[in-house]
Amino acid sequence: MTRVLDLRCDPRDAEGLRREIQRRDKIIRSLIYQVEQNLNSFNRGYGLLQNTFMLEEQVRRRTDELKKSEERFRDLAEMASDWFWETDAELSFTYLSARFFELSGIRSEDIVGKRRWEVVSEEDVVQNPGKWNRHREDIEARRRVRDFECAIRSRDGRRTIVRVNGRPRFNEARKFLGYRGTGTDITELLRMQEELVRAERLAALGGLVAGVAHEINTPVGTGLTAASHLEEQTREFAELLAADRVRRSDLDGFVRTAREVAASMTTNLRRAVELVRGFKQVAVDQSSEQRRRFELKGYLQEILCSLQPRLKRTAHRVEVSCPQGIEIVSYPGAFSQIVTNLVLNSLIHGFEHKEAGRIEIAVEPGAGDLLLRYRDDGAGMAPEHAKHLFEPFFTTRRGRGGSGLGMHVVYNLVTQTLGGKIDCSTAPGQGIEFRIRIPLAGERK
Repeated sequence: MTRVLDLRCDPRDAEGLRREIQRRDKIIRSLIYQVEQNLNSFNRGYGLLQNTFMLEEQVRRRTDELKKSEERFRDLAEMASDWFWETDAELSFTYLSARFFELSGIRSEDIVGKRRWEVVSEEDVVQNPGKWNRHREDIEARRRVRDFECAIRSRDGRRTIVRVNGRPRFNEARKFLGYRGTGTDITELLRMQEELVRAERLAALGGLVAGVAHEINTPVGTGLTAASHLEEQTREFAELLAADRVRRSDLDGFVRTAREVAASMTTNLRRAVELVRGFKQVAVDQSSEQRRRFELKGYLQEILCSLQPRLKRTAHRVEVSCPQGIEIVSYPGAFSQIVTNLVLNSLIHGFEHKEAGRIEIAVEPGAGDLLLRYRDDGAGMAPEHAKHLFEPFFTTRRGRGGSGLGMHVVYNLVTQTLGGKIDCSTAPGQGIEFRIRIPLAGERK
């Protein structure tokens, strides 16, 4: 038997039921909304938790990488032949790697916290004086420091020559924070370089000796032949005289022969004496490095005379323009080496493919100094080669006998020994010109 639910009710009860249903519906909807919000919050929290886990993993991985980088940098800094340094905005040293203290023998308290000029002064610069001024200008303008060489002394007196490179540091607002860079101990390198330069100069002097010796052989040999001929003629005349068979024609012939032989011997011996005198003065000057007073034009002629063995076998010409009576108090040996190296540089490089080249040497006196212009009309140089011209061991004849030290010797002699300046201008096919300005009473730098 089926039961039928009777939903009929009093109208007043129906209105109450409707309101109750609406109230419960609101409650249910509110519960559903809260569940949805809680579920969304859970999802967001779960996503945030996942992101947190990922971020923690990234931080851990980055931390490990940073530790490895720090260990790598520390190992490299401690094992490298160079060292690392850092200053603050006041140019006080805040950090130097252990390699610096190992090489220099300087203690940390003697340099860390001190300013640059408390450690290195102008007297410590081992390059030409202008390098110090350029270095100061770079520092004041907050520019990079490139290949600055100076000496650092430890408490025990040890002198270490270093080459420093550095770059300025700035923050996001371009505020200067200091410098950071590297240093290299070049003490042994410079000592080796000095030995090579000395060997180069001795080799040039040896070539000069060989050339002059060969050149002297000609007048001495000619004089010896003439003397032998005169000796023979004298012996024959003496035999005639002993036999009382001397005729007027014999006497005239002997006198004529004696006069000719004497003239020949005098000419050749005078030539030999000139070669020996010029060579002796140039050779002594190059080997002794003594400072003395000398007359420039005459000394230039002596230098070129000593180079005649190299020049006479060619069609090249050397023209000198120098006023008479210019006297300077300087190092003639350095002056001789400079001119010799420039001439040889023209013969070897400039005139390699030229049969008749021209060299001009002009001296222009000034107020307290003089300008020497040296020019040839040879092959010239490309700009990429010219900018390395004075660097040690740079040569365009690698493997063909070029040492790369000739022009480096010239630069050192001009800037350090004579206390002057040198620059050059050149272009392919346009020859080369050197402008050397030196004081009339130069002191060694």
